[in-house]
Amino acid sequence: MTANSSILRIGNSCGIIIPAKILKALSLSEKDSVRITEAGGRITIQKCESSEVETPFSALDHWCDERGYTSEDSIEDALKYVESLRAERNDKDIIQW
Repeated sequence: MTANSSILRIGNSCGIIIPAKILKALSLSEKDSVRITEAGGRITIQKCESSEVETPFSALDHWCDERGYTSEDSIEDALKYVESLRAERNDKDIIQW
């Protein structure tokens, strides 16, 4: 399913309107937690499971899954990724590590 939308200003941030058909198809509703990922110039939005709490370990797991981590990859790169996430966590609605 494809839909066009515009980027809207919401306070100091921006957001998009997700059409009702897409919300229904994905079983998403207001206040649901989602994970937003950018890769290769594309944005992916996935519904988070209600029991899913992001921790440094889950962030590292996500990084490994995203990159197809192998023994040839640098663990230092993964740890830098986790640290960059930690540095960006200034939103009081997000559980802090």
